[in-house]
Amino acid sequence: NAVMMGVATFPPVKDNPVVNEKFELVDKVFLAIFTIESSMQLIYHGYTLFKDGFLVFDVLTVVTSLAFQGGQVFRAFRIFRAMRLITRIKTLK
Repeated sequence: NAVMMGVATFPPVKDNPVVNEKFELVDKVFLAIFTIESSMQLIYHGYTLFKDGFLVFDVLTVVTSLAFQGGQVFRAFRIFRAMRLITRIKTLK
């Protein structure tokens, strides 16, 4: 997702409507995957999900991304979801 957002800022992608449309489609696919993941976590954890700060951040990121699908700023927050893995995996610290 982060790579796609970075590539989408280059003029050959941004200025070409066909390529830009493809990138928008890929962004919607990522959002759908994140939505499914958050839904599954909510089903699994129930309301105890809201006791874990990282999971709350995930849910809020997905909800705001769904609410403001056109906003590039909210897409950027999804990158932070990947960065949180660094704090959870000991070998990446």
